[in-house]
Amino acid sequence: LFVNTIVELGNDDDPDVQARIVEHTTRLRRGFAAALATAIADGDVPEQDVEATAWFLCNALQGMSVMSRSGASHEQLRGIARRTLASVREGG
Repeated sequence: LFVNTIVELGNDDDPDVQARIVEHTTRLRRGFAAALATAIADGDVPEQDVEATAWFLCNALQGMSVMSRSGASHEQLRGIARRTLASVREGG
């Protein structure tokens, strides 16, 4: 749902809207970065650029939301998720 808001209002001049968009994206990216740093420390995934990969995961998640809205099947979305996670497991 938030992806729709970003798409619709992302260029809005309202500073409150912009602040909420930045807050949401920052929280999402930080969550991915923290999980990835833990996975690297635990040896579950290879060493990689945590920030770049966190942004990549944000992009993938938000892109999947758009694909879902545009009619992608569950099977197609699972394929996107598998490929995304494989990329992380391969180290980028």
